Amino acid sequence: MKYSAVLLAVLYILIRIFLFYSGTNDDDYKYLVSLNLFFIVAGIALAMYENYRSGTEKVYFPDEMKVAMRSVSYYAIILTLFTYIFYAYIDNGFGQRKMDVFRYELEQTDYSKKPDTDNPLIVLGLTKEEFIEKEMEKVASFVSPFTQATLTLVGIIVAGMIYSLTLVFLRMKVLPLIFKKS
Repeated sequence: MKYSAVLLAVLYILIRIFLFYSGTNDDDYKYLVSLNLFFIVAGIALAMYENYRSGTEKVYFPDEMKVAMRSVSYYAIILTLFTYIFYAYIDNGFGQRKMDVFRYELEQTDYSKKPDTDNPLIVLGLTKEEFIEKEMEKVASFVSPFTQATLTLVGIIVAGMIYSLTLVFLRMKVLPLIFKKS
């Protein structure tokens, strides 16, 4: 149980690779996000439980947060590395698929029906083709493996911080009320 976050990260990686090779499409990504969030909470809870079992009588907030965030950091580092490798070498067509969908949406948009203040062609003074190319340049940097890995790291750290604060609060304030000694 000491490295539960590492085991959960490896489990997530195996599930992600299995789903990719079984032909799951990009729209099912939302389920992987939910699974990822569950694994973050589970990793924090298991790390805190292991700390609880170590027999510490008095619990201090900074110590519990350190235990929780250490679990989050292991999980985040492993998944960030995996995300980069996954999008750079395993699913290297992901970025191009996203760019093709974005280009299609830009090309199908009827800008003439938009009011002048919301019409990017009038506001920027560009032709539709020039506007599409400028937007595609912006999107190209966003769908790179490095950007996807960075977003994964930031997302896990932010979610992990929120979940850590919540679980540490529950551990310190709510559990003693439920299990108080009479």
